Amino acid sequence: MPNDGELVRQVLNGSRDVYAELVRRYERPVFAAAASVVRNWHDVQDISQEAFLSAYQRLGTLKDPQAFGAWIVRIARTQALKTLRKTQRQAAWDRVPEDPDETQDSRVEERTEEILSVVMQLPEALLQVVLLRYFQDLSVTDIAEATNQPIGTVTSQLCRARQAIRIRMNEGRS
Repeated sequence: MPNDGELVRQVLNGSRDVYAELVRRYERPVFAAAASVVRNWHDVQDISQEAFLSAYQRLGTLKDPQAFGAWIVRIARTQALKTLRKTQRQAAWDRVPEDPDETQDSRVEERTEEILSVVMQLPEALLQVVLLRYFQDLSVTDIAEATNQPIGTVTSQLCRARQAIRIRMNEGRS
């Protein structure tokens, strides 16, 4: 299985059909990044499509083809934030919940958003392995193969990423 860098180079060399494989690999992380910001299912779908289209159009500007995953997720998050700002300008968000369960759901959503926000701030190498492990459900062995890194490197990157997430989450509570 070719890694992201090889696929990006193939697309840039004219094999446009190869882009479908990149979309397949990253549709879930892109969707998750958009959903962490925007709660509307239709908006999330639109944002995901726009992110992949935008990435395709700007693929030649990607400095490190191997970092495609982290790059496309950042594009999706940026577009989701733009959509959210536009939506917030159009609607009043100062509604009081009528249902106590709605408050609990809102807390869970806030916590999920907080975690995803911290994850998205990780350095690219750590972000890439976290996305592959927890959003693509790849094993450490598969991640090592996909990124052309030793298993020990991937394991230590995941460990450092979890530690960084834990530290940043604790900082937010103090």
